[in-house]
Amino acid sequence: MLADVTTVPKTFLGRLEFFERRLPAWSADPAAIGLTAGEVAQLAARVSTARQRYVELEAIRSAAEAATLAHKLANDAMYEFGSDLVQTIRAFADRSDNMGVYAAALIPPPKDPSPSGPPPQPTDVRFELLPSGGLRLRWKGSVARRAYFCIYRRIPGQRDFTLLDSITSKNYVDTTIPPGTTELTYSIQARRDQHSVGTPPMIVTFGRGGTTAAARRAA
Repeated sequence: MLADVTTVPKTFLGRLEFFERRLPAWSADPAAIGLTAGEVAQLAARVSTARQRYVELEAIRSAAEAATLAHKLANDAMYEFGSDLVQTIRAFADRSDNMGVYAAALIPPPKDPSPSGPPPQPTDVRFELLPSGGLRLRWKGSVARRAYFCIYRRIPGQRDFTLLDSITSKNYVDTTIPPGTTELTYSIQARRDQHSVGTPPMIVTFGRGGTTAAARRAA
């Protein structure tokens, strides 16, 4: 006979509870619902077995959860303490300058840092004359992997550029403009390790009374 898939629940616990709730009524008068006492007795035995196996399964699940948590705690404690010991070994190898320590400890030695390469060239340089008389420089660039910027300036009459500052921000205010200056040349250089990439020299021309500033590339 096919199981009743429309009335009886599909889940294991649903099936068990379905028949447990009905057994008392079915046992009271089996003939009134078309069953025999023997059939109801067989069902009662199977319900009892199913409930027992369910209780056993829940106990196993609870034990598994407890064991999983205990394993996690033990593994975390091992990892934290062991990692500290690895760091101690690395520090000892570094202090003693002995690469054989890594081989003795079966720990891979540190890799040589790969060359970072040159940083991106600064772009989109803009100039803004401030009411205080200073000149703000802004640009786009990157300071990733220890890159930074060097700000160079040349005053008319000078042959070489002068380093004003080395910074990691992408804006700089020049507050050391000599009085009466009508023109300055700037270059922003991005540096990383031994690499450097700079902008072409840019000439900033100041308007009358030093109220405006216009920039152009040096020829």
